[in-house]
Formats: sequence, structure tokens, C-alpha cells
Amino acid sequence: MALVCGFFLVGCDSTEKPQAKGGGMKNSSSGALSSLPVTLEGVLAVSVEKGPVDEKGISEANFGTLTVNGVEHLVQVSGAVLSAAAVPRTGGKVKATLGSRTDLYGTPTYIITAMEKQ
Repeated sequence: MALVCGFFLVGCDSTEKPQAKGGGMKNSSSGALSSLPVTLEGVLAVSVEKGPVDEKGISEANFGTLTVNGVEHLVQVSGAVLSAAAVPRTGGKVKATLGSRTDLYGTPTYIITAMEKQ
């Protein structure tokens, strides 16, 4: 998880892209993410929060992983989506729609556009 935090902290606070290290995130062998949007059920773990927080203490941008069937996918979720789903800052079991993907942080990161707590 420290590696994930490092990717996002470097990516958010600098113009340099983080360097991927061996043993990084597993790729999805099922091909489920080859076409977006896709809705998946898994466990969300928020590891980095960025920006101002709202009255519930939720940041405007949140980064972490969505683990689906043992495969971790790097994700970004807005505070509005996280709050609307009533998912705690620490994460939990969710059904999430991955609407798009960015390579801005060096490693593919999926943007959660909708989510509900499971």
C-alpha cells in the first residue's frame, strides 16, 4: 500500500511521473476493464486524500485501490461520489462504476463515476 501512496503523492505534487517498480499492480486477466464504463463489486481502500475536506471530513479527491477477485485496480473517486454512496473515508465493500481511465500518474488509474455501499 505504501507503493500506491508513493505513486499518488509524487503524481499529485510534482510534474514528474512516478517510476513503476517491479511487482506493481496485477493486471486483470479477465479483460473486464478493456471496455469502459464497467461496474464491478469489490473492496475500496482509500490511501491518499487530496484537497479541502467537506463537513464530513471527506476530501475532494481520493485515491486508492479497488480489489476485485484478488486483483487490485488503482482508482480515483471524488468526494461527492464517496459521500453520496455513504462510504466511509476508510473505504469498504462497494459496487463501483469505472467510467474512464487516466495514465497521468504513470500507472493506469480508473475514475469511479458512481458507487454504492454493499
